[in-house]
Amino acid sequence: MRFLGRLLILVLVPVVGLLTLATYLTIYFSEASDRAYERVVHTYEVMETASAVLSDLQDAETGVRGFIITQQPTYLDPYNQAMARLPTRLSRLRELTVDEPDQVARVNAMEQVANDRLNILKEAVEALGRSEREVVIQNVASGRGKRLMDQFRGLLTEFLAIQRRLLDEGQADSKQSDRRTLYTA
Repeated sequence: MRFLGRLLILVLVPVVGLLTLATYLTIYFSEASDRAYERVVHTYEVMETASAVLSDLQDAETGVRGFIITQQPTYLDPYNQAMARLPTRLSRLRELTVDEPDQVARVNAMEQVANDRLNILKEAVEALGRSEREVVIQNVASGRGKRLMDQFRGLLTEFLAIQRRLLDEGQADSKQSDRRTLYTA
C-alpha cells in the first residue's frame, strides 16, 4: 500500500506541475496575444484619425472653393465643419502617438501646415466678404495653398508609412502570440 502511495505521488506531482505550467503559459501567451491585438487596433485608429485630418482639410478647401465660385454661404458648411473638427482630431492624433516622439513631431508639423492652409482659406472667405474678389484670385494664383497641401500630404505619407510598418509588426506579433496560445492550450 505504501508503495502505491509513493507511486501515485511520483506520478501525480509531475502531472500537476505540467498542468500548472501549461495553464500559466496559456494565460501568459493569451495576455500577450491580447496586447498585440490592442496594438493593431490602436495603429488602425491612428491611421484613421490621420486620414480624417486630411479629409477635413480637403473639405475645408472644397467648401471655400464652392463659396469663391458661387458666393453662396451654404458652400461654407464643409469649411465650417472642418474648422470645428480639426483641432480635436489633431489633438487626438497627438494623444494616440504620445509614445512615439518622432510621430508626435510629424503631427506637430502637420498641424502647423494645416493651420497655415486654414489661415489662407480664412483670408479668402474674409476677402470675399469685403468684395475683394481680385485679392482671392491673386492668392489662389500664387500657388501658396497648393504648396501647403502638397507639404501636408508629404508629411502624412511619411507618418502613415511609419504606422503601416508598426501595423505589420503588430500583426506579426499578434499571429505569433495566437500560435503560442494555441500550442499551449
